[in-house]
Amino acid sequence: MKLDKTHVLWLMAILTLVHVLGMVLIDIMEVDAAQYASISQEMLQTGDYLQVHHRGQDYLDKPPLLFWVTSLSFKLLGAGNFSYRLPSFLFILLGVWATYRLGSRLYDERTGVLAALILYSSQAYFLFAHDVRTDTILANVVIFAIWQLGLFIEKRGFLNLAAGAVGVALAMLEKGPIGLMVPVLALGSHVLYTRQLNVVWRWEWLAGLVIIALLLAPMCVGLYRQYGWHGLTFYFWTQSFGRITGESEWRDNSTVFYFLHTFLWAFLPWMFVAYYGVFRDLMALVKTRFQAGKVPEVLTLAGFVLTFLALSLSKYKLPHYIFVVFPLVAVITAKTIWQVAGTVKAARVFYGLNGLLWLALWGITGLLAFVTFAGAPWWVIVTGGVLALVSLYCLVAGKRMPGRLVYASLLTIIGVNFVLNTWFYPRLLTYQAGSMAGRYVAAQDNHPPIYSLAGISHGFDFYSGRVAPLADPGTLANKAGAWVYATAPARNKLDSLGINYREIAAFQAYPVTGLTMTFLNPDTRHQVVGVNYLLEIAGGGSPD
Repeated sequence: MKLDKTHVLWLMAILTLVHVLGMVLIDIMEVDAAQYASISQEMLQTGDYLQVHHRGQDYLDKPPLLFWVTSLSFKLLGAGNFSYRLPSFLFILLGVWATYRLGSRLYDERTGVLAALILYSSQAYFLFAHDVRTDTILANVVIFAIWQLGLFIEKRGFLNLAAGAVGVALAMLEKGPIGLMVPVLALGSHVLYTRQLNVVWRWEWLAGLVIIALLLAPMCVGLYRQYGWHGLTFYFWTQSFGRITGESEWRDNSTVFYFLHTFLWAFLPWMFVAYYGVFRDLMALVKTRFQAGKVPEVLTLAGFVLTFLALSLSKYKLPHYIFVVFPLVAVITAKTIWQVAGTVKAARVFYGLNGLLWLALWGITGLLAFVTFAGAPWWVIVTGGVLALVSLYCLVAGKRMPGRLVYASLLTIIGVNFVLNTWFYPRLLTYQAGSMAGRYVAAQDNHPPIYSLAGISHGFDFYSGRVAPLADPGTLANKAGAWVYATAPARNKLDSLGINYREIAAFQAYPVTGLTMTFLNPDTRHQVVGVNYLLEIAGGGSPD
């Protein structure tokens, strides 16, 4: 039993189309993605690629790879939604290919194909494609490195070692030591389990370390010039391991169980099979007392579980931190699906869960797209409706496998994200006032000085193409002709100071990453939506 090749090609094409629609139609979200876009734009404008700056100030929080590739994309294609996301999306394609090849090598062709489909269609990867963060490139170069280094362990091909070293270096240039940690945990566990300890003493590893060091050198030089030894220490220790030891200042109130429930939505629609597969593989290891050869492989299991546990111990967590191991768990999930197909009792459980999931996902999507933001165009409604019906047909009337579990899940998550990417998210982002105001500024022929009385808005900086310095209201009286991006309270402050201005435009304002039921309900939305303004300073006197 396997997936039809024609079906796979069509599904990959449709998945790619939905990803690209999101990349084009959805504005870049505050805070992180918009900040990274504005930093990349600033890097291109200043031409300083070794030292990262944000709004003219030193920026140490993230390594430079995302900013390098994005600024290059801006140089070639111009700054915009698609050009910001394109480099990261190319790495997504690399990660999907590497997952296919790794799954095929560890198991068989059908497992590799299904693992690639699972990864590409997971909710985390739909978010990866449009809400681009450093983890997007990280996850995909990590799985590339694991695939290539695994081949080196097996065949001792130097090109595999070199490619794997490049993957590790890119991962570290993207997010620090975790880019090395995940491959070490996965491959180290594989070596220990298979009792191939002689692999550790191969001289070629030294060549791999040299490749990694050479690729990291430009970043390290920039860090040292900008921050001295503190920059190197922060990058190689504090920012990553310091979150576990407590040395990092970043901390929150999350518990060690944070990623357990995060996984439930991030790995939609495959999370139930994934958890079942991980649990079953762990039990198999325990029952066999970790004897070599008793289970097919531990590379994916150990890489997933050990990284999951390490990240769970961090004192500061965000959902996308765990996405780095999704390629590994995609292989586990694919293997488990094919095993479940031959077990009637287990298959029935997952068919039932799939039915509940279908109802929940389409129900929520219908509410978000047609109640929260009514008025979707006909082509969105028709396409969403067709995908809902076809996925229901696969679920109810399709062959036991792969239709009822694989095709139904794929078509459901594709349909849900088609509606979200073409209607819900674009409408939601109209409430991101900074982006709307920035677009307005960029469309004008005149380019007066612009100041901000609305705090730092990365979206405003990016879409306007310039950094708006923060200003004190009292200093604006003598800046006649300047434009000001202001909140409603800041405008009131100008009124109280008697500063004359002209309103140019007004924009609805809401923090779009912090959705609440009050906002989602169109009848109560006005209670939490504010207004931001573009104003032109006209000098002293009373306001218009």
